[in-house]
Amino acid sequence: QATHEVIHPTAQDVWTLFHSYAFDFSVWEFWGALRYGGQLVVIPSAISRAPDAFHQLLSTYQVTILNQTPSAFRQLSEHMQALGHSKPPALRLIIFGGEAVEVASLRLWMSQYGDIQPRLLNMYGITETTVHVTHHQVTSEEVADTRGGLIGTPLPDLQVYLLDAHDQLVPQGVSGELHIGGGGLARGYLNRPALTAARFRPNPFTTKVGQRLYQSGDVGRYGEAGQLHYLGRNDGQVKLRGFRIELGEIEAALRHQPTIKETLVLCREDRPGDKHLVAYVVPTPNVSLDATTLRTTLKTLLPEYMVPTVFMLLDVLPLTPNGKVDHKALPIPKATDRSHEKTYVAPQTPTEKTLVKIWQTVLNVSQIGVQDNFFELGGHSLLATQVVSRVGALTHKTVSVRTIFDCPTIAQLASNLEDLQSQQDGDLAPPLRPQDQKGLIPLSFSQQRLWFLDQWQPNSALYNVSSVFRLRGLLRVDALRNALRTLIGRHESLRTIFHVVDGMPRQHIQRLEELPSPCLTIMEMPNEAGETREAMLQRFIIKETHKPFDLTQGPLFRAILLPVDETETVFIVTLHHIITDGWSMEILLKELAVLYAAEITGTPANLPALPIQYVDYAVWQRDWLQGDVLTKQLTYWRTELTDAPPSIELSTDFPRPAELSYRGERISFTLPPLLTRSLKKLSQREGATMFMILLAAFQVLLFRYTGQRDILFGTPLAGRTHREMEGLIGFFVNTLVIRTQLKDQLPFQNVLQQVKTTCLNAFAHQDVPFEKLVEILQPTRDPSRHPLFQVMFQLQHGDSTSELTLQNLEVHSLPQVGQTAKFDIALGLLVKGEILEGTVTFNTDLFESATIKRLTMHYHRLLEGLVANPTHVVSQVPLLTKAERHQLLIEWNPPVSQDSPALYVHQLFETQAAHSPDTVAIVFEDEHLTYEALNNEVSRLANYLAKQGIGPEVRVAFCLERSINLLIAPLGILKAGAVYVPLDPSTPVDRMAFILTEAQICLGLTQLSLLNKFNTQKSSENVEPLL
Repeated sequence: QATHEVIHPTAQDVWTLFHSYAFDFSVWEFWGALRYGGQLVVIPSAISRAPDAFHQLLSTYQVTILNQTPSAFRQLSEHMQALGHSKPPALRLIIFGGEAVEVASLRLWMSQYGDIQPRLLNMYGITETTVHVTHHQVTSEEVADTRGGLIGTPLPDLQVYLLDAHDQLVPQGVSGELHIGGGGLARGYLNRPALTAARFRPNPFTTKVGQRLYQSGDVGRYGEAGQLHYLGRNDGQVKLRGFRIELGEIEAALRHQPTIKETLVLCREDRPGDKHLVAYVVPTPNVSLDATTLRTTLKTLLPEYMVPTVFMLLDVLPLTPNGKVDHKALPIPKATDRSHEKTYVAPQTPTEKTLVKIWQTVLNVSQIGVQDNFFELGGHSLLATQVVSRVGALTHKTVSVRTIFDCPTIAQLASNLEDLQSQQDGDLAPPLRPQDQKGLIPLSFSQQRLWFLDQWQPNSALYNVSSVFRLRGLLRVDALRNALRTLIGRHESLRTIFHVVDGMPRQHIQRLEELPSPCLTIMEMPNEAGETREAMLQRFIIKETHKPFDLTQGPLFRAILLPVDETETVFIVTLHHIITDGWSMEILLKELAVLYAAEITGTPANLPALPIQYVDYAVWQRDWLQGDVLTKQLTYWRTELTDAPPSIELSTDFPRPAELSYRGERISFTLPPLLTRSLKKLSQREGATMFMILLAAFQVLLFRYTGQRDILFGTPLAGRTHREMEGLIGFFVNTLVIRTQLKDQLPFQNVLQQVKTTCLNAFAHQDVPFEKLVEILQPTRDPSRHPLFQVMFQLQHGDSTSELTLQNLEVHSLPQVGQTAKFDIALGLLVKGEILEGTVTFNTDLFESATIKRLTMHYHRLLEGLVANPTHVVSQVPLLTKAERHQLLIEWNPPVSQDSPALYVHQLFETQAAHSPDTVAIVFEDEHLTYEALNNEVSRLANYLAKQGIGPEVRVAFCLERSINLLIAPLGILKAGAVYVPLDPSTPVDRMAFILTEAQICLGLTQLSLLNKFNTQKSSENVEPLL
């Protein structure tokens, strides 16, 4: 009844009974036909397994509605396309069910037959909800997009709620477990009251007494317009080597390959403790495929830990009689299938032996084989640099750091060397004081990491730091140029470049007279026909702020003037992050303002002398942060981050790419004065800072989004722990890792105190650079994620913003365009008077802007709830707005306007039989019965059962081969008032006996040829032959 407006069934429809009657899909096939006076064609077993014969049957009987599992339909459609068959002429609707639809498998069908006639309907459902729950029409556009996963909207008499682990509604875009309510729910599980109580739970979203929800175990999320996306089973998510892996994500990556027809990925543990991923792959016909090629391809699409250990090539995936993949029939991998796993292979050639000695020294590892991976052995950026220098010295060949990444094994590196050209000959920190700059000047730890990243990604603008201003008024260009030159002379960082000496990066400070002149470049406004001035300006700004720097040549500081008209000029300042940070930008702009004013007025600038320069800090840091000082601080971090999760598992809108792209976008929002004041009062009452309050709330939000109790955040710290550093331009900022471990029933006050303690401890050990932390802890490497944390949080105050004031000029800061995102999500907050201004920078390869806008809205709502009641348990703090709650509960799950019809199934059939007695109801091979004849046979069986004492609540089994009796048996049992229990003839004898006992069968109906299925005395004593 609920699907009437979805499929529009009529008495002219012809259905097929394709599936086993013991499979819940058959309920849909049985009653879909007979409820509306259609015809049901029972498919003989042999034909159901022969695509050519089945295709012929569909045409012969003019089938209009076809129900198929995606696996079974794939076999039929591939056969049709291979033989050039046309689609069955009468077919108007194909309904998928039983398993998830992979839309990529429908590409060929769509390209040949389209999506109009027949329509393709994906219907998600489960046995406990009487087959179908949601519906979605698959379109050609969706198949072309390949993202798929859409299961649509609930049927009219059902509701679907997505709940988190704490039974709270999740917002749109956030994954949650599907809970189903409404008319289709089963009563429960037979003889299993505990399981029934656990899975069929009271419905908290209705006032009707006795209404329940079924907890499905399926995970999904709401997309735009209330469309449900199916994400997989709870048990489809596995944890391997600390990583949480969605098997469906690996399968999707494999299915995108044109060489692969179908695939299934499992996490197997055939030997205790040996968990590994196995991919079962069916190649496209007439395609040569091997595991090595698959593994190489997947490594470009997925993180290393998601690449299966074993690839098993099969002719076909085995299916159960119900058309689903038969996991038990899949072959168990042999040891030879894992031959690619690294075993020790000794070096053979002189080059390999030389390289092994170098690696042993650098990595401090005694045994290294030629197939061992440098980074898997503990290698990192600095060690790679040491390898490069030693290789050059011993082999007289030039290699780069990038070469170590491209050739991470001894065998690969040795082979690469053959193609290279020979080289040409030729605890209390001590006080900060100026250092001797005559020798080789090392990089600070932070600079060293950026230098290495530049070697890894040369010609990248990822670490450009820019400020752009619109100047109105009469600008004195000569005064600005002189001010900039004085500023560059004052700060050595602005004259610093980086050279490699003996394989190690070193700082080199240029003299002012060495710098190219002028230090201020004046450029012309671009002029493109048909483009507005603002559009041209934005394009120019993006181009100039994204020009890469050459760290070896410099300068690493650019200042550009772009005259727009006689009274307006755009001023662009861009530096490489290796010589600056946020604090430094404030210094640069403030001192530039003072120096410009001095030039205008002809008076001294009176800037205080700098006690040290940045290079003095770099040398000091290297000298101090070692030995016992470093060991003590590292001991804290090792303890703090032991067993920390490698990543936060945010639900993304798009599959995570194999490598970070850094493409980003920024969303801005504002928190109102009343909330800001309340947060300040709360922080005072709790003895915490605004930073701690806002960070703790953000951690709670992501706890609610992900369900993860253990979350790592990054937060930047100025890193200027000495007064001498305060006036310097340079790269001082450090990143701290803040870890919070939450519990479901923990009040927010407790979370806040935990965050407070963690922050204070982290601040006390802030001298360890983040780069050193990564080097020592060696987290599992994943090029698709930032190490240790993927979410950044920052709080600033209004007096710490990068603003420029120039005498006699009106200056406006221009918003940055063409954002980059170094993290999945970065939340920045600015306390500006009575309000909090926020920005979220996010990776656009992972998230849509609408998702991030909802995140800011939920953060706002969460803060309001925490301020109102700080003792609230974090798993219960309100997250949804009233509008969202109404949307999830009412708009996308409208209440049923009227109760379902009171008629039972057999009564609906009797009504139909009276309405169309002469219409053919069922066909099997050469036999057929009209509705009237079928009804007579049903009544005959019902009368027989009544004479045997069969009545309400009595369970009657039937076990029959495919025939017309398949409909007589269940209808007759129902008409007698009993419960029917279908038994598939392929069920093993022992399993059959168990079902008969467990279900407390009073009577069984079968045929003479199947009596051997009931060969035990206990199982055969009440079994009657129906034929």
